Parts: sequence; structure tokens; C-alpha cells
Amino acid sequence: MGRNIYELALQAQSASNSGGLIRSLASEVLPAVWQEAEAQGGGTDFVNRHPVVFMFLYQLMFLNGKEPLELSDRWAECNRVCQERASAP
Repeated sequence: MGRNIYELALQAQSASNSGGLIRSLASEVLPAVWQEAEAQGGGTDFVNRHPVVFMFLYQLMFLNGKEPLELSDRWAECNRVCQERASAP
């Protein structure tokens, strides 16, 4: 079994290397999120709106000098979900 993607999302919030974030998103996160989507009968919209995907994309925006304040509520909700699921057995 791969690493906990919710834990990876939390760790990504302190990342400083966009290339590393993109590699992790592509090789670890998206395959796991697609597995969740398929298990729950979801598709592209499920993946696009997944809390872990959001957290990675938000950090990429931050590294590009953009931190959209209008997304702060969404960030807080995704962070809460990731905190809960990172510590789940």
C-alpha cells in the first residue's frame, strides 16, 4: 500500500519545490484519488474537487506568488479533512 495521501497533502503545505510537488501529485496522489473515485462511483469531478488535490494545487499557487484569499475557507475545510484522514487507521 502507498503512502497516506492525506498526510502527503499536509506535508505539501510546507513544500518549496514545485517540481517535487508536481511529481508527487502525478505519481502518488492522482492514482490514489482515482482509486477512491472509482470505489465511490465518482469521476473527473470527484478527482478535481478532492481535498488532497486542492491542497497540492493551492501550494503550487502559493509557490507562484498567488495566495487567493477567496479560497481560504476551502483551504481550511480541506486541511481539516486531511488532518482527520491522515490520522485514521
